[in-house]
Amino acid sequence: MPSFLVQGLPQMKAAIANQVILLGGHIDTSLDNLASLADITLLVVNMPPSANEMEHGGLARKALLAIPGVYIVEDETYLCFHTLGPANLFPGHNWLPTFPIALPQPNDGAAVLLQLLPPEVSRLLPPHELLSIAMGYGLPKPSMVNLHEQPFGVPGLLLGPAVSSVPGVDQDLRAMLENIQIPQAQALNLGEGAIVGVIDSGINGMWVSPSQRVAGWSEDGDDPWADPLGHGSMVAGILMAAAPKAGVISCKVSTSFSGGMSSIGIYKAIDFLTGQAIGLNRPIICQHSWGVPSPHNLLSPCSTLMNRAHRLLDERNLMLSSWAAGNNRGTHTIGQISNHCANSCRWAISAGALDRNLRPQFYSSQGGQCYPFHPSISATTFGVLPWGSGWMDLGEKGGATSSCCPQTSATLAMMMTAYPNREFAEYRAALRGSARNDLLGILSFYDPATGSGLIQADRAIELVPKAKEHPWYAIEKATPTSVARLGEEPERG
Repeated sequence: MPSFLVQGLPQMKAAIANQVILLGGHIDTSLDNLASLADITLLVVNMPPSANEMEHGGLARKALLAIPGVYIVEDETYLCFHTLGPANLFPGHNWLPTFPIALPQPNDGAAVLLQLLPPEVSRLLPPHELLSIAMGYGLPKPSMVNLHEQPFGVPGLLLGPAVSSVPGVDQDLRAMLENIQIPQAQALNLGEGAIVGVIDSGINGMWVSPSQRVAGWSEDGDDPWADPLGHGSMVAGILMAAAPKAGVISCKVSTSFSGGMSSIGIYKAIDFLTGQAIGLNRPIICQHSWGVPSPHNLLSPCSTLMNRAHRLLDERNLMLSSWAAGNNRGTHTIGQISNHCANSCRWAISAGALDRNLRPQFYSSQGGQCYPFHPSISATTFGVLPWGSGWMDLGEKGGATSSCCPQTSATLAMMMTAYPNREFAEYRAALRGSARNDLLGILSFYDPATGSGLIQADRAIELVPKAKEHPWYAIEKATPTSVARLGEEPERG
């Protein structure tokens, strides 16, 4: 059955549920934690499938939109972590390190400017479909492709051979962490007291000791500390190697047979983490090593529910979002901007990928449509990394930006441990302000391929008390946005 995320007025919850039942559907879940914060109704609704495969739930979507009081609907997609296949899947590709120097095209710049308009102005613009065509992006062509099985990260993260757990198997991981000054940062703290919520494929329990497991949630009700796919264990293994005393919450989203992660499941996980942050009265770092392929158009505007929710959670100091920058550069875009909106909004920290020689990985996404300064920072990835219940040789490509994101999350955890209860913008400014592009041979404050440069975890911790004095803090505060807080967007009639 097609699933939808339905938003409505708070007093309309029962009426919307009754209408859904009359249409032959049912309420799967009420996202009560987000709904309560935003003073709205937020329901996951399952509707009868359409007989026409090309509709992809279009008839059900129209029926939902006709219900009085319903004004936001997002349908379900599946977001994959990796591409299954051998390393020679792309035989014509030059696997040597390359340095991206192309700048955004004029229409990409215009797309960025559109997202900087205040919400009250953005609402007056023509429909995104017309804007997308006018700016030369075109519209996606209909196809019979199964929307549940779209690959993520082509040609970024390809699986490699398993490696035995022998002494020295972690040498590549240790080298990665040394590049970002983790040993120096660990002399200051080990992330004690910070909490990282990992939204992924689950976590194999071997990577997180029971004393560090704050909570667990699984969309299917199975063990969140088991990981048949392996990707979430890579993330957790890197995270715990860097910040071994941080608390971890495993949020295991259901996956399709090829590893696709449900977007609706991600919203459920964020709602669960929101409840944890409220209940524990402590902020949570939300670890997102997932994303979407980026066919570049304006049909997925930056004011998605994901961004509106993250703005609300960020401004309440409940959830600080840490993202993989994406592995889509040069594969899914018309211009050079290749980040999707969720990981390139103003409230996101996104990590780009460098190789062992501190050069940008060829796949690492650059630029951001929703907020131009993405990726935020960079980290290295290469070689043998944690995977599932063991280790995997991922070659010189490494674990793509998915494996750079937990390095960011661990650094943020140590920053929060050293200086708790700060405004999230201070942590972002300190992380950006302490990163170094000069170590990468780049003499600039910001670069579209590397962001502010290579993470320097110890310097990031030390900069937190002075973060409000750094230009990055002023830049973030001064940059306008079209994204309204969840619950403060206008009703749609």
